[in-house]
Amino acid sequence: MYAEHQPQLSKLGRSGPEGFKRIVTFTLCTIRVQLHAAVADYPLVRRGERRGIRSIFGSKHRGLDELDEQAADYYELCERAYQDLEGEELEDELLHTITAIHGIGCAKGGFIAQMIYGVSGCLDGHNLRRFGIPESTFKLAGRTPKKRSALITDYNRVCRKLGGTQYLWDTWCQYLADNDANYVDAYHVSRLHLTPLSA
Repeated sequence: MYAEHQPQLSKLGRSGPEGFKRIVTFTLCTIRVQLHAAVADYPLVRRGERRGIRSIFGSKHRGLDELDEQAADYYELCERAYQDLEGEELEDELLHTITAIHGIGCAKGGFIAQMIYGVSGCLDGHNLRRFGIPESTFKLAGRTPKKRSALITDYNRVCRKLGGTQYLWDTWCQYLADNDANYVDAYHVSRLHLTPLSA
């Protein structure tokens, strides 16, 4: 699933600031919202609608505003890191850059890096429960820059230890399909992540 779908997401995300913005916008829609609801709301959000949209609330508004103004800057920083760095250093720099976007923490920053650059992973609420990790473990809010950097490094280390980006994606999709009747199977779950390609 990941092997088929991630290259399509990467092609979009690395195509330029607009492609990057589309994937980050989709990611903002998924925060604390069921995937199928985020998929339904995403085209509306892309058209600039926010009032009454269930996927957009709280700090997500500020994140979307920031993307409108600075998507090109974030895209360039990520691309420069991807070209200049490799391995763990690349993973950490990408996550450090992406989590600077308002409203994006480690889990969703890892999700963006997973979709666009094929690294890191999404340790969201489902995965934290699956692996028995306390929800507060990777919270960035209120951390000093030094502790923030250490937490990002630890987050990526845990993603690798748990099996890496493809394993986390494929097993998450299977977990969701097994536990939510809204999804036909794991492939269906994975394919829903292609939503940014069409809207």
